Amino acid sequence: MHPAFSNLFVQTEILRRQRAILCTRRPRSRGEHAPWMFHLMAVHGADIGDISYETDRLRFLGRGNTVADPQAMDDASALSGSEGSVLDPIVAIRYRITLDAEETATVNIVSGIGETRDAALSLVGKYQDRRLRDRVFYMAWTHSDVFLRQINATEADAQLYGRLAGSVIYANASLRADASVLIKNHRGQSGLWGYAISGDLPIVLLRIEDPANIDLVRQLIQAHAYWRLKGLAVDLVIWNEDHAGYRQQLQEQIMGLIAAGEGAHVTDQPGGIFVRPADQISSEERILLQTVARAIVTDSRGMLADQINRRGLVEVSVPRLTPTRTHRADPPAVAALPRRDLLFFNGLGGFTPDGREYIITTTPDQVTPAPWVNVLANPHFGTVISESGSAYTWAENAHEFRLTPWYPNFPKKL
Repeated sequence: MHPAFSNLFVQTEILRRQRAILCTRRPRSRGEHAPWMFHLMAVHGADIGDISYETDRLRFLGRGNTVADPQAMDDASALSGSEGSVLDPIVAIRYRITLDAEETATVNIVSGIGETRDAALSLVGKYQDRRLRDRVFYMAWTHSDVFLRQINATEADAQLYGRLAGSVIYANASLRADASVLIKNHRGQSGLWGYAISGDLPIVLLRIEDPANIDLVRQLIQAHAYWRLKGLAVDLVIWNEDHAGYRQQLQEQIMGLIAAGEGAHVTDQPGGIFVRPADQISSEERILLQTVARAIVTDSRGMLADQINRRGLVEVSVPRLTPTRTHRADPPAVAALPRRDLLFFNGLGGFTPDGREYIITTTPDQVTPAPWVNVLANPHFGTVISESGSAYTWAENAHEFRLTPWYPNFPKKL
C-alpha cells in the first residue's frame, strides 16, 4: 500500500488539557482493530508561554518549503491546531518558554502506542507524572542489561548487531552480492522452498569455510537471537564451505553453537537458522540465495565489525592535467527579469503578444495565489510540471516506465 494512500485513513485528535496528541487509523473492515498512538511534551524549569499543536504536515512545512526550512520554524504565530482527517498527518507540539541567563530547562517528549483509545489515554495520564517519566529511563536500562545477559552479549555487541539490522531493513550495497552475481539470477522465490526457506522474511547469509573463524558463526547466531528478541524476524542461512576434509567437524561446531544459544528451537523454521553444506546447493540456487540475501557475511573478509565498517572502494577517474591560460572568470549568471510586454500582466504572469502562450514568473518570495500543475504528454513521453519545477517523467506509461522517481512531497510540489 502506498504511504500517501495509507495516510488518508489516519485521524488525529488534540488533547489540550493533557498537552498531547492522539492518532489512529480508521479501520477498513469491521473486524479490523487499529492501535492508537500518543505524543506528548512536558517542560520543567522554565516559564511556559503559549502551547500550540499541528497535525497537518502541509501547514507545518508551508507551501514550497521542505523539512530543512519548514514554515513553522520561521513563523512566529502559533501552530494551526488542525486535527481530524488530514491529507498528510504529523504530530507537532510547540512550547514557548522563557529562560534567564545560565538557566536550564528539561523537555520530556514521549511517544507511545496503545491497543485502544482508553489504553493510549491511560499512558498519557501515566506519563504526565515526571517521576514516572524519569523511571522509564532507569527501567529501560535495567531491561536492556537483563536482555543482554540473557544472550551473553555486551553493549558493544548490541550496537554492532543493531547496525547490521539496519542493513537488513534498508539496502546496503556493501553487504549485498556483486552486480555480476545479481545479473546471473534467473530463479524466483520458489527456488528457496526446497531448502525449507519461504523467502517471505529477510535473509542474512553467512559463508564459513575455515573452522578457525568459528567465532564469526557465534556472532551471527548471537545477532540472530538479539533480533528475534527485539521482534525482527530474519532467516539466518549458514553455508558450510569447508573443502579441507573437516566439513563434518565444522558442521558439528556450528550445530553446537546453535544448541548452546537461543536458536536451538527455531532451526529450519521461519525466522530461524538454516545450516546447509555448500556442496549440496546447486550453482543456480547459490546465485539465487546470494541475490535475495539482504546481507552476506563471509569469513574471508574478517570479523563482523570489519565487514560492517567496510565501504566499497569507488574508483575515481582523475582527468589528465591540461595547462590552460589564465583568464578572467565569467560574471555570475543573472536571472532574466520578468517580461513586461505581456498582455493582462498581473505581476506574476500574462499572455504573450500573439496570445498563444501564458508566461508565469515566480521567485522563492513570490508564488502564485494557488498551486498549479500541468501535464505535458504524447503517446511516447510525458512529464509533470508544477510551479516548483519538474515532478517526474516517464515513457509510454506513467506508472510502469518512470524515467525519474516520484516523491509524494505535497508541500514541496504545492
